[in-house]
Parts: sequence; C-alpha cells; structure tokens
Amino acid sequence: MRRLCSQLVALAFCSIGFADTTRAITLNPVVTGGVYENAPFDGFADAKESATFIASVNNSREAAIYEYDLTGTPPGLVQSAFLTGSVVPNNSSNTGTRIDNIDVYTGNGTIDLADYSVPGIRVGSVSHPSGGSSTYNLDIKGVLHNLLAAGAKKIGVRVSAGADPQGYDVLETSFNPPQLNFTLLPTGSTTVQKQPLVDAQATLGGSTYTIVDGQTSIGVQKVDFASIDRRGILEFNISDIPAGSNITSAHLDLYLNSFGSSPPSYPSLPIYGYAGNGTAEPADATRTATKIAQTTEIKSTGAFSIDLDTNFINRFSALAADLES
Repeated sequence: MRRLCSQLVALAFCSIGFADTTRAITLNPVVTGGVYENAPFDGFADAKESATFIASVNNSREAAIYEYDLTGTPPGLVQSAFLTGSVVPNNSSNTGTRIDNIDVYTGNGTIDLADYSVPGIRVGSVSHPSGGSSTYNLDIKGVLHNLLAAGAKKIGVRVSAGADPQGYDVLETSFNPPQLNFTLLPTGSTTVQKQPLVDAQATLGGSTYTIVDGQTSIGVQKVDFASIDRRGILEFNISDIPAGSNITSAHLDLYLNSFGSSPPSYPSLPIYGYAGNGTAEPADATRTATKIAQTTEIKSTGAFSIDLDTNFINRFSALAADLES
C-alpha cells in the first residue's frame, strides 16, 4: 500500500541562483619555508630558513610559513574554502602531546622575518603524540571572504608550536603539500524567485489523467489498492534569465497543509522535470523520465524546500516540475 500527501501545495516558488561563471579554485603555495627566534625570546624572528620546522625547545622557537597568490581571483562571494595540509614529526623526542596552531594573515608572497609575529587569525589547531602526525582540513570560508573583500592579493599561513616544550614537527610540502581549495560566486550573480505559470492537479481516471486547475491547493496522492493517483503539475518560466548564465543553485519551496502516513513509514516525493509550454496538459502527468530531486521523508506540515538538479535547469529555458507519488 502506498499513500502520499494530500493538499500539498498552497504556495510554490522556485528560487534560482545564477552567475556568468562559477569558479572552483585550487591553489598551491607560491613559497614555503620557516622563521625562528633564538633565546632569549622576545617574540620576534631572528632568521629565516628553507625548512618548514615547527618547534619550541630550549634555545629556539620555530614556525612554518607558506603563502598563496590570490591575484586574478574575481570579486565575489566565497561559497566554501578549506585549508588542507599535513604535519609530521621530524624527531620523536617525547615532550608530550604536540600542538600545532594554524593562523592566516595577509601576506606578500615572500618569507619574511615579520611573518613570525604578524597578527593573524587562528583558524584551527591539530595535535598528536610525540612521533605522531596530523592532517588538517580547516573551514576558512569567512576568513578568506573577508581578506579578499579587504583587497588581499596574497595570504600567508603560519603553523607554530602550541606547547612548550615541543619537539620538532615539520610541515609536509612534498608528499602531501598544503592546498587552498575554494569556490566563488562572482559579483554580478543573483537569485531570482519564480512563481508558477501553471499549478494544477492531474487525477487519473481509468487510463487517462484529467487536469483540475484553479484550486487553492494541489493534492498529490498514490494509493495503489484503491486506484488513487493524483499528481501535481507546476511550470515555471525562466526564459528571462540572461543567455549564457550558469545556474548554480535552484530549489523549490512548497507549503504542506496535510499529509497521510503509516508510521514508521512516511511519504517522500520524487520531483521530475521536463520542457514545459506554460499549459497544464494530461500528458504532463506522465513526463517522469528525468528525476531532478527527491524529498526526504515528510513527517510534518509547513514550509519546506527541495534542492533541484541545476544541470537539468541549465538545459532548458522553461522549467516544469511534475510531482508524482
């Protein structure tokens, strides 16, 4: 027995975000190295080195430095950003748990003594036993967005010892080099909200569907043993989205008035897409070749949103969603 929602759609909107280009960017460091200060310690570096040591011992405190070149990154909204890397032991001197602190700052593309003490933003820490190692994958979305918005062309990363004493670790730069991976929605991107041109119900009677339009809600229901089959037809006009735009997100917003279920089983809606014509027709109810979304189990009434397949929407100038049980 299959049961699905009744009185499903009281309000329906399709929200579509689009951009001229979508950027997924991976950067490798333009420089790697280290800076350190010697005892007596005053918080300022005394020398640079090519090695990427991280340590705090009796006569030296060392930090690994690497920097990325952001030149050429278009202005826009950072959607995601992750800083990845790996710290491995240079020796197994047992000084207890080793802690490596990771800070991000505005850089200049070179290793400078000032990189040791320049104020930065702490984006994370990793720890491991002496002789152990750590990898990191840190979410720096907000930090990167703010640095780019402030005009930064280079960003630096400093990895420093968080314990004292702390034996020598080293930032891995060959086997598992650090990377900056981020996605960007360029300036000029926007979101549009579309109401349906058509919102109708298709009800199966015998072997054909009958279209019912003009109601305040749409019933979507499938009960096999009772031969009940009602489907929702929604069509949206997206022809005014500029030619050549790349649709980066789309979701269908619905309001659920009521639903039926047989716990522990709950209904779930598959969403199908097709090229519409602005008119609800019986044949639309059978256009189920391309599924563009599937809801989670429906367990409550109210507003909910369904993410749609943007690849499908990019292929059509008009979008229609066929809700079937």
